[in-house]
Amino acid sequence: MRIAGVVAAGLAAVIVLGGCGSDKPDGPVTQSKKKTKADIQRYADQTATIIESQLTNAKVTTTPCGEGRYSVQGVYRMPMWIRWQARKRATLRTTWQENKMPITMDSTPDGWLGAIGTVTPDGYSIDVASYNNPQPLAFSLQVRSPCIKAPAPRA
Repeated sequence: MRIAGVVAAGLAAVIVLGGCGSDKPDGPVTQSKKKTKADIQRYADQTATIIESQLTNAKVTTTPCGEGRYSVQGVYRMPMWIRWQARKRATLRTTWQENKMPITMDSTPDGWLGAIGTVTPDGYSIDVASYNNPQPLAFSLQVRSPCIKAPAPRA
């Protein structure tokens, strides 16, 4: 179980160091927080569907990125028995690669527990990791938007 803690700590470092996700080279997209939150939920729902699980314990937060930009992060728990976790991560890997989405993280230190991540074509980061509190019976799913520019207020 100690390895799961290392995986979770590594994933936490990626989240903290990743900040607001990836920015597009041509500048941040302009869209409403409502639309961004809907995108987060759509990617979370798609991920849960791919691995045949459900989303629980949802927590969606918005944080400033500076210069009038913001990022949204959704954190979810997806129930999954440990004996299925490696197989479900492999399913995510195959699905993401078939859809030309790069694998940004892929770790299975003990053959059972691990983490996998990708970035969507529109810059959203998706990370799935074994969750071991109190037992590894679930995945933790984090979906983060890139830094997005809020639309100008209407006059």
